[in-house]
Parts: sequence; C-alpha cells; structure tokens
Amino acid sequence: MPLSSVAPYCSPRVRGFLTEGFLQTTRVMLRCCERSERSGVVRRSDVWLCRYPPSSEPRPRSWQPKIYVCADHEYYWAVVLSLLASDSTLGVRWKFYASMRGNDRPDKIVLYPNDAACVKRTIERLAPLLDGVRTHALRHAATPRQLGLSTDAHAGIFVASDPTFLRVSWRLYRATCIAWLHKNRLATRSRSGGAAGWKRAMNLSAAHEGPLALSPRGGTQAIHSRWAEVL
Repeated sequence: MPLSSVAPYCSPRVRGFLTEGFLQTTRVMLRCCERSERSGVVRRSDVWLCRYPPSSEPRPRSWQPKIYVCADHEYYWAVVLSLLASDSTLGVRWKFYASMRGNDRPDKIVLYPNDAACVKRTIERLAPLLDGVRTHALRHAATPRQLGLSTDAHAGIFVASDPTFLRVSWRLYRATCIAWLHKNRLATRSRSGGAAGWKRAMNLSAAHEGPLALSPRGGTQAIHSRWAEVL
C-alpha cells in the first residue's frame, strides 16, 4: 500500500501558494532574502531560510518539539516578516520556506522550542501575530488544545516532536508508521496490546495526529527496533 494513498505526507496541498500573485510576491521577497543572507540575518539550507536568535542554541535531545505556523498564501510573507521582527521576543530557532518551487506544501514555517514549557510560551507569543490571519490545515500534527498546551483553538498553529534519534521529521515518521500499520493491521492485532499498544510504544497518539508526548522519557531503543521493522 503506497504511503501517499494511506497517510499523505504533504497534506493538504495548499493550491493558493501556486497562484501567480503569490509567486510574483515570492520573487520580490526572495531578492530581499538574498540581502538578508549576505548580511547574516538568515542562513540558507536548501529551500529553507533559517533564523538562529542568540538565546536559541539547540540542546542535544532524543525528541525535538516543533511548532508549525500555517498562514494562508495571502498572509504568508507578512507573517514571516512579523516573525523576523519578533525574534528577540520569541527566542527560538525557526525556519521558513523560501523557494519558487514546491510552495503548495503545507508546512512552510517551523519553530523549534527547547521543551514543552517553551512550546507553550512560544504559542502564547505567536497568537497575537496571527490575529486576523487566514490559516490552513495540516496533517500529521496536533493542535495546542489537543496536546493540553492551551484552552484556545489557536487556528493555524500545530505542534509535533521530531524523533531526532531516528534522523527523521515527525510528519514523515507518523505518515510512514500509519501506512505500515494499515498494511500490517491483522498481524499487529495479534500482538500484545494490539495496534493501540504499538502506537503507544511509538509515541503516536490514538486521539489525534500528534505525538503522545512531546518529550517522552526513555523508550528510544524499542522505537529503534520497531522503526527498523517499519522500514
């Protein structure tokens, strides 16, 4: 069963980002980004431009919490500029998509807080920047409310956690796991704990599309073994 038909990774495709109006704006903004690169404001990594505020040094960890900001095409560059202006307040590493190709992917602004408490603070600081901004959906991530990080809806903000010890992003990790579960559902049911137990062991929530925990304690060796089976 192909991954794309069971748990599409790049979902939903946001077609508004392919309109000529957005692409024209992007051409102009990319020229501005080149100047920012030369001055060291941002660093390029393939199709991403990355921002590293002084207070956001990464710490070694097995799981890296992350926040996705999903602003619609008419607001995307305005939100990026607002984030650049708010670096000192946010104090976290983040990146944004800056390319003329592949713009219909839904995960184009990603922030990397250090832990769950920092995730919560960052969401509170992001919320005013998204006031009045039209947003879009995202698969393979949870809302702040679903993870118990906020009682507010926070439209356009989604949360996940990369299993860095596997060197894979959360969304690809979850999409691959769900496709494997679908293909092997009968065999998984016969195991102790069944499919629900397998999901728990892999830090996959059964209630939503985010992780069971942002920074689970231990269990990486067991996940390594199951991940090798998945691949």
